[in-house]
Amino acid sequence: MLMDATKHAEARIRQRGIPEFVVNNLVEYGKAWHGNAGADILTFPKAVRQKLKKVLPHREYVAMEAHFDVYAVMQEGYLVTVGHRYRKIPH
Repeated sequence: MLMDATKHAEARIRQRGIPEFVVNNLVEYGKAWHGNAGADILTFPKAVRQKLKKVLPHREYVAMEAHFDVYAVMQEGYLVTVGHRYRKIPH
């Protein structure tokens, strides 16, 4: 699994059916928004999606398209949790 992920994050990745390569790309390329309690929320906004289209092989980008609603919460360098966005994240 991911090196810097908590047990909770690993469980949520499995429970929510989020592929590991999506989480890895989210951590590497995602835009961080400052959230509550000092945590950062990582998302795939439009600018990041356009960058991914240029950087990733076509096949991997197509596989990622279904998961652009995924978000991750990072705190102190650790992946705390992941999920699917159903509402806009307030900035």
